Amino acid sequence: MTEKLKVLDLTDCTKLRRTPNFSNFTSLETLVLARCSNLLTIHPSISKLQLLETLNIKGCSSLGELPEEVCSLQSLKQIVMPQNFQLLKLPERIGNLKSLSSFGLNEHPKICQLPDSIGGMVNLTYLSLHGCVGIKKLPSSIGELKMLVKLQISTLGIVELPDSIGNLKKLRVLLLCRTKIKEFPRTIGGLEMLETLDADRSWDLTDKNLEEIGNLFHLTTLNLAFTSVSRLPPEISRLHLQKLEVGSIELRQVPSLPSSLKFLAVQALDFSLVPHPSSITDLEHLELQRFSNSTKIPRSTWQDYHSKVEAAMLREQPSYQLPSRLSALKLRGISPLPHFSNLINLTVLHVIDCAISHLPINPGLTHLRELFIRRCKSLEKIPGLSL
Repeated sequence: MTEKLKVLDLTDCTKLRRTPNFSNFTSLETLVLARCSNLLTIHPSISKLQLLETLNIKGCSSLGELPEEVCSLQSLKQIVMPQNFQLLKLPERIGNLKSLSSFGLNEHPKICQLPDSIGGMVNLTYLSLHGCVGIKKLPSSIGELKMLVKLQISTLGIVELPDSIGNLKKLRVLLLCRTKIKEFPRTIGGLEMLETLDADRSWDLTDKNLEEIGNLFHLTTLNLAFTSVSRLPPEISRLHLQKLEVGSIELRQVPSLPSSLKFLAVQALDFSLVPHPSSITDLEHLELQRFSNSTKIPRSTWQDYHSKVEAAMLREQPSYQLPSRLSALKLRGISPLPHFSNLINLTVLHVIDCAISHLPINPGLTHLRELFIRRCKSLEKIPGLSL
């Protein structure tokens, strides 16, 4: 009977401490050990499962290692890993899994490095290391993952990317949120198929090599919000971006923005340095946030922050004329408010932390469906609200 079995599902077998001997399960294609929370050992005979395509060990919180024998499974396409706050040892030969297409190693804070052999996973299309805060650098062999489409390395302790990352010619999504990287590698312009680059809240990220982004002609989404970027390179204006988020207390130079934008979010101390968005005629969603003393920032950026805020508050800020196609407008710390009279398509309006005494609602805002006003401590009246 076991020779013909294709699926073995032992989900929630919480008393299981060791898997059975798999020697006779030669036809097995799917092995599910999900939430076997007391499982300590996977039997070495797992190497006999040469037809196995899926191994699910999600929730196996007591498992201390992925056995070396797993590395001989030439049909394995997917490993669903546990989120494990104890040290989980990865086999050095894990790169031998030539058929693996998806590998998510999330929330493993005690893993400090990836095996160099990982570059051997030549059919890998998805790799996620989210929450592996112990990993400070990636092996250069990661550039050998020629089929990789999505790379998720958010919330890592990583401080730099290897130059070899520019070899990932099929990569479409690169997520670098909440990392400690200080600069993009000079080879990042080689990611010729990249569509999404997200470095949100990578507070240490600077301008270095940022001009290389101008070579990413398939890029539609760029997120540099809450970084240390002080300027956007002029090369960015030639991209066909749909969504752009950029913000830094150091932001001082923003070129003309792509006219293709549908979504724009900017965080800055001084909006007199930011070009008016009125020229972006197809813009549908706009968020403007001015840094203030109440903005939550990491301790590493505290130096001179409050003095910079005080100096910026003394500078007069522009009053924007906004593109008429806007359907969503979110303002935080902005004063004076932009003109609303032409925003006949506006359905969402958020006004937060704005030093205003009144918020005029005019007849042109008849399509408004959501009005969110918060912490506007000087607000005395909202004329026209009955409209």
